[in-house]
Amino acid sequence: MGGVRTYRDVLDAYRTHPEPKSLGPDGRPCGRATNGLLSRRPIRALSITHIGKETSLLDEIQAGLIGDEEDVLTEYIDLNRDPFARYIIPILHEIPAAQIACDTGLNLTTVKRIRSRRVQPSPPSRALLTCYVGDHARQRLAQLAVDQLVERDDLRACAQYLALRPQPGPQPARS
Repeated sequence: MGGVRTYRDVLDAYRTHPEPKSLGPDGRPCGRATNGLLSRRPIRALSITHIGKETSLLDEIQAGLIGDEEDVLTEYIDLNRDPFARYIIPILHEIPAAQIACDTGLNLTTVKRIRSRRVQPSPPSRALLTCYVGDHARQRLAQLAVDQLVERDDLRACAQYLALRPQPGPQPARS
């Protein structure tokens, strides 16, 4: 909307403004046509990222001498809370390593080392495997005929699949 807005224009827009942080009375995310008592929309963090406070470079960032804050951001990875280890690795074990290597173009030995957690994947391999496993999780959820909306985000789809997949039965004892 161009030009000057009146108080009436602002109030009219506010009255029908969607509220993404709330759920409607039916439990679905709010839209423009939602009416009734709203409740808070629950959230669930998939991961927590610990970052350093780069106060020594704050002046340079604010002055525009450093183009991107990510260039100086220090990230501390807690391997116990790493979303890749938590959501991707368990699903990678469902897929034969040779198939993963063939489908992704990664080296078979690299795939086996990543699955056994002997090596951390490079950022491009991590992104590739996350996307690959996300697609696998969505396919499996479709086979399970899940009534819920299947997540579009790869990590969320993996978390949803891990929560809903049938648990394997007890393994026979090896002698």
